[in-house]
Amino acid sequence: MGHHTGALIQTIKQFSQDFEFYPTTNEQLEVIKADLEVIFRSTKSPSILDIGAGNGKALKHLTEGKKYAIEKSLPLLNALDSDIFVVGTDFKEQTIIDKRCDLVFCNPPYSEFAYFARRIIEEANARYIYLVLPERWEKNDDIQSAIKARDASYTVLGSYDYLNAERKARAKVHVVRIDLCYCRDTYYRGATPKVDPFSLWFAQNFNIFNEDEKPKATDTFNKDKAHNFSERVNNSLVPGVDLVSTLEALYNDDLNKLIETYKKLESIDNVVLKELGANFDGVKEALKLKIEGLKDKYWRELFSNLDKVTNRLTAKSREKLLKVLFENTHVDFTKTNAYALVQWVCKNANNYFDEQLVDVVECMIGQANVILYKSNEKTFGKEEWRYIRWAPEGLDRFSLDYRIVVHREGGRSDSWDSRSGLSKRAHTYLNDLCTIASNVGFDTSGCERADSFDWTDSGKKVFTYFDHTTQKNVTLFESRAYYNGNIHLRLNQAFIAKLNVLFGKLKGWVKSPKEAAEEMGIDIDLAQESFGANFKITSTSDVLRLELN
Repeated sequence: MGHHTGALIQTIKQFSQDFEFYPTTNEQLEVIKADLEVIFRSTKSPSILDIGAGNGKALKHLTEGKKYAIEKSLPLLNALDSDIFVVGTDFKEQTIIDKRCDLVFCNPPYSEFAYFARRIIEEANARYIYLVLPERWEKNDDIQSAIKARDASYTVLGSYDYLNAERKARAKVHVVRIDLCYCRDTYYRGATPKVDPFSLWFAQNFNIFNEDEKPKATDTFNKDKAHNFSERVNNSLVPGVDLVSTLEALYNDDLNKLIETYKKLESIDNVVLKELGANFDGVKEALKLKIEGLKDKYWRELFSNLDKVTNRLTAKSREKLLKVLFENTHVDFTKTNAYALVQWVCKNANNYFDEQLVDVVECMIGQANVILYKSNEKTFGKEEWRYIRWAPEGLDRFSLDYRIVVHREGGRSDSWDSRSGLSKRAHTYLNDLCTIASNVGFDTSGCERADSFDWTDSGKKVFTYFDHTTQKNVTLFESRAYYNGNIHLRLNQAFIAKLNVLFGKLKGWVKSPKEAAEEMGIDIDLAQESFGANFKITSTSDVLRLELN
């Protein structure tokens, strides 16, 4: 048993969250991977949803593409890499109908294999399913009925055991591929499920139309719009009850009302429905869109309250993070799912904090802004290249001067989207600089932002931070903007020193505070303070304290 896996198993047992975690063996994963290479030819990037993902081993082994997980055990959720997006926790509390991907994989709990297999086959919005099942699975009526309902076919790829596995067991299993699509050629447009899982669910749960009715048209419906939704949430909050619990209760109430409304259509005669222009496809698509819209509404409300994370992100990072979130949040709104997704946000936000600092500093690099490291002066010379148009090829290991001209981020502007005389791009950059400052230890909360000033002239604008030692506001940087698209900056020397140290560290140019102090000619105490200064989320607890005080 691998050391890491063994430790995880002990942890989940300690927390009573084992849930029959038996990692898929390398032998089983290899046969699936070989099969995928045939199906997907040269690509190594099919999107995969792993139900009961464990520590993410199968996902990492099978694909370089998008990875989605459903996992119930909290220690295992914590062990998942940041590139694995959690779309659910307890499989029994959600559906996978709207979680579209290339394939679904599951090595289900042995005691519940039939329940997991039947539901996955019925609900998978994918081309293929790979299951690890006890050998007796072929004799299970529920599984065979589900295969028939999806008009699917199956292939047993091999028979295996767990006698030499990371976690030993006596079970003998089949690795099974279930084909849900018309054509195995992934480059052919017909490689889509023969039976749409939502259509199957709708037909099973809503007896609105006769079975022989042929769909003729699809009506167009808009998603529910959240009218005064935030106000409704606030009115529902009570002392001692956290926001997530309140949102979960409201979501379940709204979803039940929605389902009940559509169920009432069963009492209306089909002739009347047809006279009103209703048809199977129209009603089905309307419900589908309304459910998606309902989920979106609740996830957006939750994410809008994650300001402890989003306020630390630059505009570019915030847009990038939210784009990924909203692309993948057709997820049932439950308390456990909310905590899992917030945990994913925290993992990825830490990566963004470093990436955005590098991005902001790189925007400052110009022909007159750079100071060579001491060890680099002999290679490129100290002065001869500083004022030429382009720096020498291969130049690295440098820091920035505290006086900087930013050339590529806009300046003063009279365009329709300008803000108080400042271009939108420049406005964003200056605010991002304040965000970076806050992340490296300068308290800019309640201090100036770009829209605090009138930029219709080129006069000096002073941005400050609050110094908790002196209890005074201190200059963080001065800025002047010009119509030629330039921004002139004069940065607080402690601020630029921190940026230089962190930039050098993230670029791999300096390996220690001592090396940073020597190369950049700064005080060792400042170098030590700067080396680990960039903000990091060390625990999700603060982020999740979404309570009414």
